[in-house]
Amino acid sequence: MKTRWSRLRLRLAERRALRLPPIKLCERLVYEGWEHADGATLLLLAPAGSPRVARRILDLFLDGRDSVGDAPDGARRALDAGLAAVWMAASPERRGRWTVSFLPPVAAEPDDDAEALARRYVETLETWTRRRRGT
Repeated sequence: MKTRWSRLRLRLAERRALRLPPIKLCERLVYEGWEHADGATLLLLAPAGSPRVARRILDLFLDGRDSVGDAPDGARRALDAGLAAVWMAASPERRGRWTVSFLPPVAAEPDDDAEALARRYVETLETWTRRRRGT
């Protein structure tokens, strides 16, 4: 069962995770949807959970991946490079563990401009968030 985290508890969990040495942090990570990240070059850092912890995980363990924290900027970069983008979210769990989720890739349709692609990115994240919350 997923727990709801208050803003304060999220920030405290985030601070603890950011202070951990890389190996200790790695031991506390549980990955969901890793297969989506396997071939992805462009990762969008989701505002859900902790973007700061997601950035640290990306820097430590996912070298060579381009990342963006903003859907419109990510859409422009994806269109320019012809890439599919994958949302990455780091969410705290009980006992200092973190779930790192990679959502299915979102690729541009032939008639997409940056605005349309950014909307599809946001819709994908919103759908995932609703499912995670069970609403």
